[in-house]
Amino acid sequence: MRIVIADDEYWAQEYLIQILLNGDPSWTIIGRAFNGKELYQLVSELNPDLAIIDIKMPEMNGLEAYKACKLSSPDTQWVIISGYEEFQYAQQAIKLGAHDYLTKPVKASKLANIVRTIEEELEQGLAVLKDHLKRSVENAFNERIEIMSQNEVHTDKYCYQIALLYVDSSLEKELQTDLNQEFNRKLKQFFTGNGNITLGDLNYSVQNGIFCLIQILRKEKEGRSSMQNYEAQFEEFIRSESKPDWAITLIVHDRELEYSEIALWIKEVNKLSHLRILFGINQVWKMKVLARIAHYDSHYVHFCSMVTDFVNDYTNNRCVSIEKCNGLLNQLKMDRLEDDPEKKRKLLVYLQTTFPFIFNLDESPSNYLVNLIQKFSSKLDVVDKIARTNDFLFQVQQYIAENYMYNLSITEIANKFHISPNYLSTLFHRNVGISFIKYVTNLRIQEAQKLLAITDEPIQVVALRVGYTSQSHFIKTFREYTGYNPSEYTGRIIKRSSKQE
Repeated sequence: MRIVIADDEYWAQEYLIQILLNGDPSWTIIGRAFNGKELYQLVSELNPDLAIIDIKMPEMNGLEAYKACKLSSPDTQWVIISGYEEFQYAQQAIKLGAHDYLTKPVKASKLANIVRTIEEELEQGLAVLKDHLKRSVENAFNERIEIMSQNEVHTDKYCYQIALLYVDSSLEKELQTDLNQEFNRKLKQFFTGNGNITLGDLNYSVQNGIFCLIQILRKEKEGRSSMQNYEAQFEEFIRSESKPDWAITLIVHDRELEYSEIALWIKEVNKLSHLRILFGINQVWKMKVLARIAHYDSHYVHFCSMVTDFVNDYTNNRCVSIEKCNGLLNQLKMDRLEDDPEKKRKLLVYLQTTFPFIFNLDESPSNYLVNLIQKFSSKLDVVDKIARTNDFLFQVQQYIAENYMYNLSITEIANKFHISPNYLSTLFHRNVGISFIKYVTNLRIQEAQKLLAITDEPIQVVALRVGYTSQSHFIKTFREYTGYNPSEYTGRIIKRSSKQE
């Protein structure tokens, strides 16, 4: 925690610093002020987590400085120290929003406990912000509109440095999963080791083979660290982790984003990320460079998107029509990519990385793709139909489990898995035993029961979390499936718990 101290007496400051150092070595004194004006300048520039100030100071007293600083640094927490005769000023500060006050002489244990409480509250707020960001990013990937509950944090106090990382690999899924988890662990170590993050960081796997990296930054004027400060180190880290059959490509934004820009940025990056196929995997790309390429060579985006679809179809054992294969080969010839040695080489490197077959990298991409299509067909021919159906339904059920809280439709899922809604409905009912709608409703009500049992959130919030925007519809459905209203269900749990105690 970053702390500023203000007192007009040097030894009083030293006493406070000693208390804080004994309380927790991670508490950092980032500034000291001997009067109200110095305090105002420090807080405005550094935006500390906590300011511990004496009410009685020259030039501008503590209360006046506090009022001024609340405008320039609204997120800073305040602890006021006062003598008995200045206690009325401390009371005014509490009414204005100060966290706590202490009277002189300050007791070490009481100050340390107050600071620990403030630290816990800040950590809880940061955890809520990270959870909010994670859900927002996942919604953006699925092109969903997020519904915010009243209990969630105000994200407009911060700005965000975001990067997306794409992994291309021909390895078996189980091995890829292990590598992804290990890489995510090393990512956390890298960011922790650099210690350049102002408020917090978030890095996790958004989808299979895609990672999202977020730095949460206060809106300060100066002194802010961001990803650019150690870009060279990060690029070296990426290169050291990349392997011939597990290639890493990073795309970073060129500036810090507002929260409202995140969804649009992710949508644009996902569209432009395919360009790595022709312009190079295992690299760090700036968003503005990819946007410039797309502006002048928009036809490359279309071709790369077709190649990505082809790779995904192979990876997920999906059938590919002859028309789709021919379309890919025709686009390759139309874009005259075989006449461009550099793009030809990068395309072949990408295909070699994403397909578990060994081909000669000196041959033409069209021959390479023809060979791949032949291998593709033979692979699909030997896949057992029943096993493929079970695997497919497992993927559908897994997708439902990850997205049941949204406005999920069978048409949306059918489009995602490239089959017709009617066929998916028939297949689902025949193999799972109940209809798609009933399956989703069962899952939502089960999750609602869990939330009602372990949290004290309002019914409206629980309804939103399990996918119901209408509270009345949620209550009606809950009663149909359980025989109780949500409030009655919660009451029974509390009553049962009391009896057990």
